[in-house]
Amino acid sequence: MCQDIEALEKERKQKREWKRKQRLKQLKNLKHKFESEYGDIETALSQLSSREKKVITLVYGLDGYPMKQKDIAAQWSVKPQWISEIKKMALNKLEDAKKSGRLKY
Repeated sequence: MCQDIEALEKERKQKREWKRKQRLKQLKNLKHKFESEYGDIETALSQLSSREKKVITLVYGLDGYPMKQKDIAAQWSVKPQWISEIKKMALNKLEDAKKSGRLKY
């Protein structure tokens, strides 16, 4: 019985570690994707309003782990659609800046 509990605990620990590694890998991929798409992060973010900058930073995990839009919405006490709209506006601004040459990539 005790061995079963120990085996379960070991399995849970391995799953948590695997999830943590997957999350870190996802974070690196998101940051790399953002940088390869828009160049230097600080330069890109300077094109945005403070609210847009915060949403992009949280969604892409630029200062830690990425967050889901629904989690950001819950934290800010707004609807997830609002976060989605802000993200869409921010990415459109970044695309326009990239096309106009204000962002070098």
